Amino acid sequence: MLREESERQRKLLEEQNQAYALSLSRDAERKEQERLAKLQREEQEKREKEALERKLAKLSAAREAAINKLNNLPPPTGEKLATIAIRILDGSRVDRKFSADAPLRQVYDFIEGTVASKLAVEDFIDDSSSLAADDPIPWTADAYELVLNFPKRRFSIADADKTLMELGLAPGQSMLFMQDRGLGKSH
Repeated sequence: MLREESERQRKLLEEQNQAYALSLSRDAERKEQERLAKLQREEQEKREKEALERKLAKLSAAREAAINKLNNLPPPTGEKLATIAIRILDGSRVDRKFSADAPLRQVYDFIEGTVASKLAVEDFIDDSSSLAADDPIPWTADAYELVLNFPKRRFSIADADKTLMELGLAPGQSMLFMQDRGLGKSH
């Protein structure tokens, strides 16, 4: 009887030790899974941060290029000048004098540079795109028409190589409004 009791206690102790070892093994396994999940989350966050930095770098380069276009516009020369006022997308009005023989591209560059100087890098993005996109599209004035109300005329990037004189915007003063051509939305 003593022997049976001793055997029963030994088996009980053995079962308890096995259960304890199994519990330790499961805890170690769970901790390893948690560690791996944490590493995966950190790697994912790192990839997302790097992707965001690449996107912001692309937008920043586009924004800086637009501001450089603005800063490098040639000063108006000659007797015949065009004073162009533009109602930009935020509702504000900007104006500048251009040479009569300046191409419309200079007006688009002026608009793009002006908008770029007003927007933060993360906002210099086309409304048809977003920072969540794999390859966000930088904002550009090319998606807009410039509208002259009287006489009613529309100008687009297709007219970029025509001079302001050829388009009837010089000499003199003109008030143009930006209008979405459907390639992007107003900003």
